[in-house]
Amino acid sequence: MCYTGLRFSDARQLEYGAIQKYDDDDYCINLLQKKTGKMVKIPLGPKALGIIGKIDRANPYNIIFKGLVYSGPNNERLKTWVAKAKIMNKKITWHSARHTYGQLLHEEEVDIATVANLMGDNIQTVIKNYVRISEKTKRQAVKKLPF
Repeated sequence: MCYTGLRFSDARQLEYGAIQKYDDDDYCINLLQKKTGKMVKIPLGPKALGIIGKIDRANPYNIIFKGLVYSGPNNERLKTWVAKAKIMNKKITWHSARHTYGQLLHEEEVDIATVANLMGDNIQTVIKNYVRISEKTKRQAVKKLPF
């Protein structure tokens, strides 16, 4: 989810048929978001494709992430992973991956309209909920001033 910005509800229902190939060797997810009802096209990088694995074209309605269920045991598993990673004083949830996706795009200086489009949200929602302005970004902005 960190590599696509998908909501948990969309990731758990993601079918192989939603993985489309561009004219070149690149792929994307093309799906109707459950929460918003918006169509989104999300380009996939190599790490996301590696997680998806072999694309099952013979069975386009097969779920990619079988067994991905939002449940108490899975939430406990996530807490265990967070503890092993020694992440302290932060509430990490499945939705944190979506926040990470938006923030990483923002930090790579992707314009906010593109971030919003990739996430299937509007600009105001992305600014309010998904991106934070870093000290580095603020310093760089001030250095661009002509005085």
